[in-house]
Amino acid sequence: QTAGADGVFLPPPIYYPADEGAIVAWYAHAARATTLPVFAYNIPQYAANEVSFGALETLFGQGLLAGVKDSTGKAERVGELVRQFGAKAVVFAASDGFASEGRQLGADGFISAIANVTPRLFRNLWDGDDGLQARVNALRTALKQVGSIAALKYLLGRQGFAFGPARLPFAALTDAQRARLDALEIG
Repeated sequence: QTAGADGVFLPPPIYYPADEGAIVAWYAHAARATTLPVFAYNIPQYAANEVSFGALETLFGQGLLAGVKDSTGKAERVGELVRQFGAKAVVFAASDGFASEGRQLGADGFISAIANVTPRLFRNLWDGDDGLQARVNALRTALKQVGSIAALKYLLGRQGFAFGPARLPFAALTDAQRARLDALEIG
């Protein structure tokens, strides 16, 4: 907050299993420690804990969360989040391959790492050009094949944003990988 952040996206406790009470306590502690809006970042495939609907109901009911970012890529979950909580909280969809579907389900927005490289593509997609989803999917596949973090930093560097190379545990790109990225249609 003192560094100038506008909000906090916080995953649930990671690695060790946490029950619903622990997850509620985690977010409540964070929300009470700041005046910034706090958003739950549901990404169970990496955190090992899912932010349940029950936990969200408690946290939204107590006014402790401003919204949720759901990175499961599950249409039924995002649709249900919008139905249950969309009137009282912000619902963001995530996973680049899910942008069009998230919009169609009524999500308030979409958060994507790849959008940092090609914001116009994602803006046009979010504005309703669903035909662009195939281009996003191709770009996502190419980035994953060469190493997403290193590839994102490289592509941003090509656009004049000097973030430097990826650090461990991410490997540096090879000449062949950089050549493959150079051949991508980004804009």
